[in-house]
Amino acid sequence: MEFLAPLHCSASRREVIDKPIPTRPRRFFCRVRAFAGRLAMTDSVSSVYDPIQRALHWIVGLLFLTAIVVALVDDLPGDRAVHIQIVNFHKSLGLTVLALGIVRLAYRFVKAPPDYPASFDRRARLAASTSHWLLYALIVIVPVTGGLATLLLGRPLPWFGLSIPSPLAADEALGKLIGKTHKLLAYPVYIAVVAHIGATFWHEFVKKDGSLARMLPRRAKVASAAE
Repeated sequence: MEFLAPLHCSASRREVIDKPIPTRPRRFFCRVRAFAGRLAMTDSVSSVYDPIQRALHWIVGLLFLTAIVVALVDDLPGDRAVHIQIVNFHKSLGLTVLALGIVRLAYRFVKAPPDYPASFDRRARLAASTSHWLLYALIVIVPVTGGLATLLLGRPLPWFGLSIPSPLAADEALGKLIGKTHKLLAYPVYIAVVAHIGATFWHEFVKKDGSLARMLPRRAKVASAAE
């Protein structure tokens, strides 16, 4: 079940004359959507994801998992200097995940994902859609809370060797509160990630409905050619 319809860009000459000229953001999204349509010429949009969707999925997913592992490693006892490096690496990954997560979410507005396999009944579609949107929310909210906590504590935000100064007035109490919220959000993250991976393996190896093939480049081409 999709809650967001793709952006409609088509308009007749009469509509263009009678209505105001589209804004620049609208023209930009229309051009991106046209580009996505050209990419989809090699794929079946009804069954597989296009190359941009697949790339964003795997890049964001791997970075998100890496950030989780780094956070778990940081909880282990060790040297303070090493701890600081691990924390900075975790924050750098989080900032990257946030940026790419927003790009991925924006692209979903432009190019709708393919429909679920025919083997998905109503409950399976609802469960898949709910889990996807939960992951989208966590991919944005978790890095935002982590970044805000750092900035409100008056510290710069690190990004792979660079240092982004805080534009916010320091508020230690609020920073600590948001920092605790960031740590508590780790638990729904663990549940959502395990559920997503578990469901993927279930459909691939138990149901054998080919749902994973839609997100794998070579297998996606095979699935598209088979239609």
